[in-house]
Amino acid sequence: MERDALRRLPDFSVGEGFDECCRGAGRFGEAAPINEAVELICRRMGAGQFRAKNLEAALQRVSERVYAPLARHLANASHLIVCPDGQLSRVPFEMLLVSRPGEPPRYLVEEKTVSYVGSGREVARLARPAAKVKTNAPW
Repeated sequence: MERDALRRLPDFSVGEGFDECCRGAGRFGEAAPINEAVELICRRMGAGQFRAKNLEAALQRVSERVYAPLARHLANASHLIVCPDGQLSRVPFEMLLVSRPGEPPRYLVEEKTVSYVGSGREVARLARPAAKVKTNAPW
């Protein structure tokens, strides 16, 4: 088995209040199937093939493995702060499908605002209240 297929993607942290319900649900499983779907998405998008059938199927696969396990825990959240890792950083999460197969396509951007950070430290920094900083008067 390929080394990449054995590698597991990191936990998905959804912030305070969600830790208890999402621990364990935040595991995405094998990286290889997600990476393959991301590669296909990037190829189709790069070639301008936005209506390709396998593009929608690849978006559905990524959605099922990344967003769907957490969707019920995020039902009341209107704004997601995402820190994608590895190949997931190549796909705009706004494109993830939230509709079920067979339904007309509905995308995450239609339900949530999505922001991105480069590391978990940025999320912690955003959560802290702004410190009052003394500055010198301008010249």
